Amino acid sequence: MNLDKQITSFLTVELITDCEIVRISADVLRKLAMENIEIALVCNRMQSVASMREYEYRKMILTCNPVQRYEYFLETYPGLEKYDGD
Repeated sequence: MNLDKQITSFLTVELITDCEIVRISADVLRKLAMENIEIALVCNRMQSVASMREYEYRKMILTCNPVQRYEYFLETYPGLEKYDGD
């Protein structure tokens, strides 16, 4: 999702625990954000966090060796390597 149709979105969904996801079209969300400052602020925050994560991830992939990448994974997703899917 991206409120600006001309820019590629880096927003992703990461699920570590069971949860419920609600889906809304970008056009509806854009309209809501234009009508409600709280929704606009949440959208801006989501885009900011996603951009920072994308930057960190790309930097790590381009500059780190495999051991450092694995350590990054362990720090970013603690305990996930032990998750058995049940």
